[in-house]
Amino acid sequence: MISQENVAGPTTEVLHVWHVGIVGDFPGGMAQVVNEYLSWKLPNLIQNAILTTRGKRDPKALYLFFVAILKILSLRDSRASTVLVFHVSERGSFIREGSLLALSRLIGLATVAQLHGANFDEFADKHGKLVRWILANAHKVLVLSSDSQATLSRLGITSSISRNPVSAPENRDKLAKQKWIIFCGELSKRKGVDVLLSAWEGLQNRGDWVLHLVGPVAWEGIHDKSFDDIHVYGALEHEEAMKLCMQSSIAVLPSRDEALPMFLLEAMIRNCAVISTPVGQIGALLSEDCGRLVDVGDADSLSRELDSLIENQDLRKRIASNGLNRVMHGYSTAVVRVQLESYWRDAFSQSRNKK
Repeated sequence: MISQENVAGPTTEVLHVWHVGIVGDFPGGMAQVVNEYLSWKLPNLIQNAILTTRGKRDPKALYLFFVAILKILSLRDSRASTVLVFHVSERGSFIREGSLLALSRLIGLATVAQLHGANFDEFADKHGKLVRWILANAHKVLVLSSDSQATLSRLGITSSISRNPVSAPENRDKLAKQKWIIFCGELSKRKGVDVLLSAWEGLQNRGDWVLHLVGPVAWEGIHDKSFDDIHVYGALEHEEAMKLCMQSSIAVLPSRDEALPMFLLEAMIRNCAVISTPVGQIGALLSEDCGRLVDVGDADSLSRELDSLIENQDLRKRIASNGLNRVMHGYSTAVVRVQLESYWRDAFSQSRNKK
């Protein structure tokens, strides 16, 4: 259980917010989102987290689940000032965090369901009754995209759109950019790492540029590719991954499925020129020359875009600058946290009014 306290201000009621899900230095955007929330220093807000899993195939998952049940039950006496935010994706996460959400509502706690996951819309279409029943226990439902909002609307569920927040690193200008291209995320076909490696083979003028691949290996085919200018790290601590990102000039994520990947936001705020695919909310994020988009699975187009950015430093800098401005004005912590605190307080108010 992780805790972070803030100093209360004089006018607004102190609210205790508990984030339930994956938290800590684990791979995946959901953990980084919760870690970002816990780093905030907000007046009148005390934030904590209840760990329910450490990732896929966690051998301690059942133990953590029962510990979470006991912790939630212990919060019943503090429900007059408490909100639980459940960070939910599809499949097992929906059952695990969803059942804890239902328990929390049953004992009278204020609840928020915050939906993550690239395949949630497909999951909701297949399991509509389950999704409707679980989310009916939330006083507030938050989604990342208009597509997810429309999916839930078809199920009769009202939701609000919330953006993933990202903080500007303090040492952004202290590390010089290198001739590096970085990919961060699960090294899998879903994330398009196979397309990226094919595109790398097709580059015309990669010269002394180096490709850095960071993330847990989920596609064994990666071991069949052997180049001197490709570094495969596997999973790294977040700080180490972001240090590589800080020094990279280009970030690439040719995913087949996404919602709003944290890696792109983190790369853009670190002044990387970004290339990705128009899935989830990525198309909107990279519009108006804030990045480059290639079709899903199109290694040839990805090679051409990489060649273009490698050869043209001015283009690289322009795209990176545009991307940085977009993230700072639309996705930075300073912008997002005001909206989120409002959502959390709204959920608390609804829970009191429905008593």
